[in-house]
Amino acid sequence: MLLIFFGALIDKLIRVTLSMAIIPISKETHWDEATQGLVLAAFFIGYSILQVFASNLGKRYGFRLVFGIGLAGGCPFVIFFPFVVHYVPLAVLMQVGCGLFHSVLYPCVYQMFTVWFPKFEMSKAIGVMGCGGITGMIISWSLSSKIIETLGWPSLFYIVGGVGLIWLVPWLLFTLESPDDKANVSCFTPSDEEIQFIKSHQDVVVDDPHFSVPWIRILTCWPFIVLTINQFTANWIYYIFMSWSPIYYQARFNPPLEEVGIYSLIPMPLYMFLLLFSGFLADFLSRKGILSVRSIRRLFQSLALGIPVVSFFLLASLGNTLSLPVTIFLVTLALGSLGFGAGGKDSNYLDLTTKYSAALFAIANVVGSIPGIIGVYLTGFILEETGDDWGVVFYLSGGLAVVAFVLFLIFVRTDIVDFDKEEEEY
Repeated sequence: MLLIFFGALIDKLIRVTLSMAIIPISKETHWDEATQGLVLAAFFIGYSILQVFASNLGKRYGFRLVFGIGLAGGCPFVIFFPFVVHYVPLAVLMQVGCGLFHSVLYPCVYQMFTVWFPKFEMSKAIGVMGCGGITGMIISWSLSSKIIETLGWPSLFYIVGGVGLIWLVPWLLFTLESPDDKANVSCFTPSDEEIQFIKSHQDVVVDDPHFSVPWIRILTCWPFIVLTINQFTANWIYYIFMSWSPIYYQARFNPPLEEVGIYSLIPMPLYMFLLLFSGFLADFLSRKGILSVRSIRRLFQSLALGIPVVSFFLLASLGNTLSLPVTIFLVTLALGSLGFGAGGKDSNYLDLTTKYSAALFAIANVVGSIPGIIGVYLTGFILEETGDDWGVVFYLSGGLAVVAFVLFLIFVRTDIVDFDKEEEEY
């Protein structure tokens, strides 16, 4: 779990690095907002390509190996990015290549969770993994400006890419495909008691590497469609503000570069706390029978998207009258509250199935990558066409959140779906 934590940390370091470096890069290259949006969105073009194939790749080569190569394989693109910034097509290509490798990460890790954790600990595992990503963002936003000022913005890419390559060594040395994996050699091997405990608290243990994914039945499952809509919406909020918040604060309040990183960083501790809190609390409520699993998912997903709705409509309607502290408070509520999703939509994939969890998450994350492509670019286009009217961006995000969590409240399902059964009713 510790290496997955650091893997998620490095993944987010890589994603956020450009968001911080794009300000000095744009001054040097004279990129306009539309070009900035295109380059920022390019990562998610690559990120969407291999998602649905991650399950097949993991079954063939091992989810552990695919996860490791996926994370480390994107690092050379990060390291070489500074050499191509004056050539926009090449800069876009580097971003696409990095996203292509990283597209396999989360479908693989969800499938690994199904074999490494008892069912009543999966929400906690998801929360800890999410905290790794948030920690990466905190590190990037807190240190990037100092690195840029002292070593220059290209050094940011060299450092982050190098760290990712180094991470691969302990990942290969200390991990196994499953608790009872005998095919790989590792410095860590669980005891027989640990293996038995994990297996005795799982719904399904999949040992057939040749099962085929019933794509049509998955794609026509209405509870999964609603879950995918919620993934799309949460990613819309997350990707847009992860990519554009430094530019938003600079355009709105024109602070020094080092302060931009601090303002963008402020929501992250709340996000990280709520990821852990909601994961642990959801598992506790379920284990003690205090609430049904369906009620738990509804409660946490309502908080995850309902609070951002309020924040976005306040930011949009009050516009430029808000002070910097109030603006930071509302943005912090909007982004931090997404952490409640660890007890809501993020755990619902494993409610529906353990056998096809990688496939479900892959499909949802492909759809969830669309905001990174269209949403990030569209934000730049909207700002350019409206003269930096952020109200349109906030209203659009709030409206999507309303639709998503209302659908989730109505249609969420938490019992195991037998996707292999043709007459299964959804």
